[in-house]
Amino acid sequence: MSGHLGVTVDKLILVAPWTDPNKKYGDFFDTKINPNMAQRCLGGISVFYSSLDDEQAKQSLEVVRQTFDGRDDVEFIDIPDYGHYMLGNTMKTEEFPELIDKILEH
Repeated sequence: MSGHLGVTVDKLILVAPWTDPNKKYGDFFDTKINPNMAQRCLGGISVFYSSLDDEQAKQSLEVVRQTFDGRDDVEFIDIPDYGHYMLGNTMKTEEFPELIDKILEH
């Protein structure tokens, strides 16, 4: 039996993924992202990030990029003005229409 039990999803959307690159939380995030996960996401994987985020977030994004390197069913979407997608950072409003559009996309 495989580890994923045959589970598939329509799509996977990650928003500002973080992997604790400085190990601030010990081994809590000490895991590897399964590079075959994309095969179980029928509509692909979308990763929202901000090129203006802090260094830890950029390091985390690099882990995700390296995991899915070369896959055409994984897209990376940069929205610089949204910071780490948290109000008070550089995101000025709770509105996130790009996420809604991605969720509704077929």
